Amino acid sequence: MTLPAGDGAVVGKASGALGAQAFAGFLEGDRLVGSLAPSAGASPEFWGVVEAKREGSKVTGTIRASNGDGRVVREATFTLESK
Repeated sequence: MTLPAGDGAVVGKASGALGAQAFAGFLEGDRLVGSLAPSAGASPEFWGVVEAKREGSKVTGTIRASNGDGRVVREATFTLESK
């Protein structure tokens, strides 16, 4: 994920317990919101929403996700740091 210098669109990729994901969202001020969708052919398939806050070079927030039929629901906090 690459964050814009100011407000703007944010896209990225993720992988892990929720499978391969594509992220699309928007950064406004220090607030980042967006959605996760499974990448083509991903297994498992989870869809979710992300709410986060940028603090300097870190982004911290919460992911809320579920599988296609809504029977499996996950919530987790995360921290992203620049390399």
